[in-house]
Amino acid sequence: MIKFNFNTELQILEVKYEGVINTEDIINHGRFISENNTLPRKLKILTDARNVNYNISPGSIPELTKALKQNLTKYELIMDAFLHSKPKETAYSILLEVEQKYNNYSHKVFTTKEAALEWLK
Repeated sequence: MIKFNFNTELQILEVKYEGVINTEDIINHGRFISENNTLPRKLKILTDARNVNYNISPGSIPELTKALKQNLTKYELIMDAFLHSKPKETAYSILLEVEQKYNNYSHKVFTTKEAALEWLK
C-alpha cells in the first residue's frame, strides 16, 4: 500500500510504502505524481519505505527508470529522499539511484528521517 500526504508546513510530499510493493505499484505511484497538478513543480518527497517488502526483480530496474523519465516531464525538479531499514529494499533503492541519470531528479537513500529532511532542505 502507498499512502500520500502533502505537508503544507514543510512543503514536502510525504509518502509511505507499507506491505508488499511490486513494480506496477511503483509505476502507478509515479504516474499519480505526474498527473497531480496541485503539487509544486519543484517537488520534495520524503518516502518512508522502512516497512516495505519489495516484490520486484533487479531486471525491472530499466522498466522503472523508463517510467520515471516519462513521469518527470511535468516537473522542474523532484528530490526524493527514501528511508530504508532493510538490506534488500535498500539495495533496490540504491540500484535505482545509480541507474537514473535525469537532470531534474535526485534520489537518495537514508536511514533516519532527520538526515533525509536535512537533505531535502
